[in-house]
Amino acid sequence: MRIPSLFVWGLLISTARAQTDSPLNLLFIMDDQHNPRMLGGDSNGYGGVPESLTPNLDQIANEGVRFPHAYCAAPQCVPSRFSILTGRFPHLHGARWNKIWEPARGELTLPALARRHGYFTGTIGKHHLAWLDQSGSSATDHGFDRVQDLDDYKRHCHDNGVPPWQAQGNHWRMEGVTLYVGYTFNPNPFHPSGYFADQAIDFLEDRAGPGGDGQPFVLWLSFDGPHTPILPSGPADPNDWAHRYHPFAQLDLPANIGKVADTARLQITQAQYAHMSDEDHREALSYYYGLVSQIDYNIGRVLGRLQELGLRDHTVVVFTSDHGEFGAEMACWTKGGGSYDCLTRVPLLIRTPGQLVAGHVAEVPTASVDLFPTLVELLGLTPTPVERTRVNGRSLAGIVLAGEVPGDWPEEVFSEFGPPAAQHRMAVSVVDKYSFDEMGGGQEEYFELNFDPWEEHNRIGDPLVLPRVEELRSLLTAWWGNEADHAPNYLGTGDPDDVPFRVEDPVPRDNKNKVRTNVDPRWLPATSAESQEIFFGTDPNQLPAFALRPPMADHFNAGTLAEGTTYYWRVDSINANGVTPGPVWSFKTVNPGHGGPGLAHSPLPDDGTSGVSQNVVLAWGGGEGVMAHDVWFGPKEGPLERVVRGMPIVSYAPKGLLGGRTYLWRVDGTNVDGKTVGDEWTFTVDGSGLSQPAGVPYPAHLASGVSLPLVGALLWVAGQGALEHDVYFGTDFPLPYHGRQDGPAFVPGPLELGRTYYWRIDEVNDAGVRTGFTWRFTTEG
Repeated sequence: MRIPSLFVWGLLISTARAQTDSPLNLLFIMDDQHNPRMLGGDSNGYGGVPESLTPNLDQIANEGVRFPHAYCAAPQCVPSRFSILTGRFPHLHGARWNKIWEPARGELTLPALARRHGYFTGTIGKHHLAWLDQSGSSATDHGFDRVQDLDDYKRHCHDNGVPPWQAQGNHWRMEGVTLYVGYTFNPNPFHPSGYFADQAIDFLEDRAGPGGDGQPFVLWLSFDGPHTPILPSGPADPNDWAHRYHPFAQLDLPANIGKVADTARLQITQAQYAHMSDEDHREALSYYYGLVSQIDYNIGRVLGRLQELGLRDHTVVVFTSDHGEFGAEMACWTKGGGSYDCLTRVPLLIRTPGQLVAGHVAEVPTASVDLFPTLVELLGLTPTPVERTRVNGRSLAGIVLAGEVPGDWPEEVFSEFGPPAAQHRMAVSVVDKYSFDEMGGGQEEYFELNFDPWEEHNRIGDPLVLPRVEELRSLLTAWWGNEADHAPNYLGTGDPDDVPFRVEDPVPRDNKNKVRTNVDPRWLPATSAESQEIFFGTDPNQLPAFALRPPMADHFNAGTLAEGTTYYWRVDSINANGVTPGPVWSFKTVNPGHGGPGLAHSPLPDDGTSGVSQNVVLAWGGGEGVMAHDVWFGPKEGPLERVVRGMPIVSYAPKGLLGGRTYLWRVDGTNVDGKTVGDEWTFTVDGSGLSQPAGVPYPAHLASGVSLPLVGALLWVAGQGALEHDVYFGTDFPLPYHGRQDGPAFVPGPLELGRTYYWRIDEVNDAGVRTGFTWRFTTEG
């Protein structure tokens, strides 16, 4: 097909704008951590879901263009979001990691450019932009006139006497992992997705409703989910998204759930979820699907109001996500395990007035940095020539409007991940992918996506694909360029008239005991500081100046410290507008021991750590000249038992640990001068020692038409390890507590006809209480 010229594309855009006397508006919708397969028009999950997960997003795709090969600039929130706003990759704009404040000066953002052209701009939802979250709406707010975020949501709940969505519900931490799933008792109006949709509708009505100002607008609507915690609204809402995909046993699991990791990064991630069964993964998926559908429902509400207000034919609509989610792929959840498609590929849908083709699927690779130039062109914005040259992306306007791809469109796009010390980056096309990971000494992966879409077979060592691998290596190296030309690790940010923010996150943590004497204290610097002054000493009331450090320095050499001594320190942030004193932190160095040289030090896990795995391996640093160690171990209440005698080891794996229990251990070292009695360290095991949840309820969960004569008692199968059972039962939330039972049965008393009842059994043992599932049944009418 003939490729339309820029003149033709411009004519199409002008025609769209001619439908109204005002410029086109932009409704940019984004959610957080959306697996790309979780769209009705793209796989619709892994199978077992009869209806579309996302009927409203499907409508955008049917009326616009879907890009099935869209990739984020970085599979993490802050760098990805700032790349969308600026059209620049993280290694160039500098916000490479969530802990880094994105630069507010020196980087042009899309809303700032739109505001320059007379647009009213707003951000509603989860910003996850550090400067904006701290400063609110101001001259350095990335260009947003109206700012509403999670704090506004929490105030909304407080003003209506409702706890935030995370505070009340039936949710739990999957055993042995950091995955919180379940559902909230909050109905949709008090769920973040419902609240943010309400605020977006209010924003649209302020523009086009009765008495609206009529201004063209750019609205960035960012939903909090389906990022963890995965908490859709449950039975308290008429839609009950939490149980929409129950029974979850019907859900299929991803084809690559059994993939064996061959990189260090994926191995580390899989280890976090090793205790999850297939049933656990299906259950988590059911709630993830439910949250995706609840977000889609609220997107539909916003799109419906856009139509009712007469704005549909004057508004560009975009849907995407900041990055993906494992979602049980490769037996993992959340993110952080590499550059697999589930993490880096994102949904991308664009609908705009003036399109020649509706429902088009664009089979080209795209990157999230392409959104900035695309929207600049569609809205008719005019950055300066210098601003335009800084943009890394290419405009998709021709593809969106005419359904045709420019002849010089690149066959590969790029993505990066991680702080500078452990970078991971990839080059990906429609048919294959190459990635390089600095972790593990430099590891590579190559997947032929056209034959292996689940990325199960790494062909990096196959001579048959070596020419293509070498080609992609070369492309990735050229894109990455000279690291000397990259942005600094951090860039200054903040209003030119503001003093810096305070430093944060001390290492060693404040009030830490038994710190090694050669420690180099560290902190998270304030990115708006031009210099930093360190104060360090043993008297907190008269801390002497110790060192002056440059901007973004994050540690200092304290020298060799005295043993058994408490030190105090602070870091002041300085710029031309003044000084922001930091908090005073302290730590105490190790005691010298009681019998000679060779004191063990640097315990892993760190002294006082909680949430430690039952499979923990204890490790430590051996003292100078030590020849052997005695290891003493036991519960905190004692007594300690010597579990290793006179062995030249620096690690020990205890067995039979109980969840929730705190343990005490020490390591005595022996060398030619005698024995040194070690310091005592503690750690607390996570909840894996708690019982399993109660299961198999009677009446069955979601049963309806239950005959009253048959409900003599509520029955359940006791969770493994349970000694007693806490019973919650009623018709409204929060469920009333009915006491502790010895056996797995509870007599509820007389029930009413045609009522829905909810109940939950929390299992109790010596390690604590395991919150159970909430079940429900409805009696016969």
